[in-house]
Amino acid sequence: MDNALSQFFDLSQAFSANGSARTWNLLTDVIGQSGRYRPNATSLQNDFAVEGERHYWLYVAIDQFRGQVVDKRD
Repeated sequence: MDNALSQFFDLSQAFSANGSARTWNLLTDVIGQSGRYRPNATSLQNDFAVEGERHYWLYVAIDQFRGQVVDKRD
């Protein structure tokens, strides 16, 4: 079994073992930053000047038995 499929099954077992609810509710929070590197940048982590930031939230409700999306909000 490949690694991605194994991780999916581990995740699904974690959700199903957590209760007997029919729906899985997932919330994803992604933060995107824009900016530029300073002229004499030597480090990717410390020399990035952030000029803008945006949050993206995605909520998805998935039916556990049918595998279909019941609700989605972004």
